[in-house]
Amino acid sequence: MKIKSTQTIPFALFLITLAVNLSMPLFRPYAALAGFNNGQTSLVLATYVLGMIPCYIFLGGISDKIGRKPVLIFSLFCAFISDLIISIYPNVYALIFARFFQGIALGLSMGTGTAYLAEILSPNPDAPTRAANATSMSTALGFSGGVFITTVALLIHFTHSPITYFFAVSITLIGIILAFYLPNLPPIGGSVLRLPYFPKGSFP
Repeated sequence: MKIKSTQTIPFALFLITLAVNLSMPLFRPYAALAGFNNGQTSLVLATYVLGMIPCYIFLGGISDKIGRKPVLIFSLFCAFISDLIISIYPNVYALIFARFFQGIALGLSMGTGTAYLAEILSPNPDAPTRAANATSMSTALGFSGGVFITTVALLIHFTHSPITYFFAVSITLIGIILAFYLPNLPPIGGSVLRLPYFPKGSFP
């Protein structure tokens, strides 16, 4: 059965957001094993911001410059690396690196995925709306699905390396392979750097 691009892109975003909260039910157990306090644990959780914010600010227009497909594939690869790290080394120190890669994946993929899908759906007049709806649904399922499936797995059998980690590694690898079959659309051009814009009158 041929998989459409309009299915692959939301699936890719689902996989990327799935990785973000996949290990959340084990944050406290990992921290407890390492003797981390609440403040230290919070810093570990926030590590993904170090990967995400620079991508938003300094690489916000990179998919306009080099194309949507390579950026989406790289984002998937970062999500795959994060899943692989925490699967092989299920501890709080590995979680720091996993969260960093999750931040990169998230920062690069959010705008890219929606824009990519809208371009594929065009010239349909409601392409932006359909793209936004599809990506919103897939990311919502990913963010909530990661923590949900790991919680269920831990309720059935508690372990520091739940089967959901290996499941995520497997399906993310499939997602990467599928992404290589996405169409190569010409870049629209523009600056890679995309600083925040504040309309006149935003500040007193």
